[in-house]
Amino acid sequence: MNISTGQGGNGPFRQTLRTAPSGARTFIVKDPDGNLICFATSAN
Repeated sequence: MNISTGQGGNGPFRQTLRTAPSGARTFIVKDPDGNLICFATSAN
């Protein structure tokens, strides 16, 4: 799995790595219980 691009075959990614217009970078994964977890960085 390549975390830097958010690509991973059958992995739990629900949204691959994206850069918002503000510069913030986010991706969303689904945990084993079905919860969605968003990881984000600041724009700076």
